[in-house]
This record gives sequence, structure tokens and C-alpha cells, in this order.
Amino acid sequence: MAAVKILEDQTTDTTSTGTAVTGPCSVWVRGLNGAECLIQVAQTDVAGDYETLNSKFFVSMDQFVINLVGAYFVRAILQNSTATTNATVTVSQ
Repeated sequence: MAAVKILEDQTTDTTSTGTAVTGPCSVWVRGLNGAECLIQVAQTDVAGDYETLNSKFFVSMDQFVINLVGAYFVRAILQNSTATTNATVTVSQ
């Protein structure tokens, strides 16, 4: 799987669409600048099926590893955006 930006240059609160993943993956969160980001996974791309994997990220980070096997979906929720938020969330295997 090539790197997929599930959020790109996002300046307001939003929920990304899910991207399909098989096996472990890495997630990079950039540009929060005071906003919060949740990373969620689900076996199906249905809003009510997603479960949060982390506490809210308040700062950008280099890498968040999801060590799951099988097929699943990953999405991000951006909350409490500020005037300087310019968030990008990338999923890669």
C-alpha cells in the first residue's frame, strides 16, 4: 500500500473517510497546532463500527503504529481546530 493522506491540509474539525489496510500500518499526524486528533479502526467502513485506538493527540507526532492483522479500515477525527491548524494525517504500510 502506498502512503494515503486521509486528511490533507485540514483547517477545520472533520472526520476523514476510512482507508482500507491489511496488516500493521503506520500513521503520521502533522500540523495540529492546538487541535486534537483521534485515530480509529473498524472491520467495516461504517461510522458506528469504528473504535478509537488512542487518547487524543494534542501535538504532531512522527509515527503511530497500528499492529493489527487482517483487513480493516483506518480513519482520523480532527477536533478543536484552531486558527493555526493545518492538519495532515497519512497512513502507510
